Amino acid sequence: MNTSDEPFERALLYLHAAGHDTGPETRARLHRMLQARGADHAALSTGQLLAQMPQWFALPGPLEGHQLPPITRASIGYPRE
Repeated sequence: MNTSDEPFERALLYLHAAGHDTGPETRARLHRMLQARGADHAALSTGQLLAQMPQWFALPGPLEGHQLPPITRASIGYPRE
């Protein structure tokens, strides 16, 4: 399904980043849901629609034991003055 709809594209990116499958079934379901929600609540912003994504799709939880490395101070090699 091809669409240049910004809320659709942003929601698809959100799902992909969350680890959800973004195949044809998900795309079709997302398109139907955004159309229905937009028709019911035309004044909702894209951000408000995206905030409802976890209610519409079962998103995978965080990976157990997968932690980001600690933030450390680093130098990129510029001489200090």
